[in-house]
Amino acid sequence: MQIDEGQVASTGMVAPSYVQKVALMLSQKEDGCVAGFLEERLNVGLNFILSAEVDHKKKTTSLALDSQMRRKRSLGSTSTGDGDPFLKTVYSVEFEYSNNKIESIPI
Repeated sequence: MQIDEGQVASTGMVAPSYVQKVALMLSQKEDGCVAGFLEERLNVGLNFILSAEVDHKKKTTSLALDSQMRRKRSLGSTSTGDGDPFLKTVYSVEFEYSNNKIESIPI
């Protein structure tokens, strides 16, 4: 959720402000896989997503950090989205665990 507000002074100065909400989503599948992600929109067009997945059947855990920067929509645009991502970076690490030993899997 994003709450935007702004003020325009008679001198022409514009002072925008906004409040951001962090979204947390969790899911569990029938095969013992648990996944979740945390998304934070820091600024208009700048998102950070931290995701994790634990698969008990395969005994693996994966973590990922995703950052996206999006172009602003043009004023006459009828699109409802945030715009196309022009910079996207994903860091991902996967671990395998067995007998209380954790090993990193190269990707």
